[in-house]
Amino acid sequence: MINLGTALVALLAPTIGSISAANAQTHADTMTQPTRTAASGPGAHLPSDRSIGLLEPVFEFHGEMPTGVTVAADGRIFVNFPRWGDEVPYTVGEIRHGKIVPYPDAAINRFDPARPGTTLGNVQSVVVDPANRLWILDTAAPSFSAPMPGGAKLVAVDLSTNKVAKTIVLAPTTVLKTTYINDVRFDLRQAKAGIAYITDSSVSGPGAIIVVDLDAGNRHRSGAAPLQSAGRLPPCQEAAAMAAGRAVAWRQCFSSSAIRNASSSAWLAFSRGSQWV
Repeated sequence: MINLGTALVALLAPTIGSISAANAQTHADTMTQPTRTAASGPGAHLPSDRSIGLLEPVFEFHGEMPTGVTVAADGRIFVNFPRWGDEVPYTVGEIRHGKIVPYPDAAINRFDPARPGTTLGNVQSVVVDPANRLWILDTAAPSFSAPMPGGAKLVAVDLSTNKVAKTIVLAPTTVLKTTYINDVRFDLRQAKAGIAYITDSSVSGPGAIIVVDLDAGNRHRSGAAPLQSAGRLPPCQEAAAMAAGRAVAWRQCFSSSAIRNASSSAWLAFSRGSQWV
């Protein structure tokens, strides 16, 4: 984990229920929470699962696989589809009236190798920030190829105008030939216009967290060494959420060897208290 030094703001999208996969059963899937058994003996007081609510399907995806979903404050839903081999007519879309339409328009979603910095090649993540902008993370690496020079970028779309407001192209010193930029989070309280944190989840080269100044466009890599520190990575990760008015707990533990060998990250989140990312 990287110490951010000052308090950060985590981006929290409004709750929209659950987005189901194709053929999901509307009322069959349930959320679960740990509870205690009433039995006596060796099995007494052990955690168990019980149903506490029903999933609410919002939209069903058929065909291309989305890897990102984000929701604006007014309820608008945006998704992205990476070009991993599927025939993807657009790599960013908005769900409108039960259908997905290219966003912000069809033209920018048609990748042009002659204009890699202004057209979308392979979008891996979309995030709405507190300033009502949709940030688009373009890897420019379709089918996990090497990133096209000048194509890896952050694109901000103003949701009030549906127009591109800012584009930050990531330099080759930041996006290496082995880089696969994967996820992004924002802290708009840092620097003049905010800071973006991007993961490089490379499986063939050094992993990193890329730090981008959203005003100046300056960026640098925080190398893999901090990610390999067993002293900084707890053996178990925990999370809590609310479902149907009740607390739901989640816990996952990792072996010590997995922690020692962690050299890249696919996802990002701010810690409680926003001290770490």
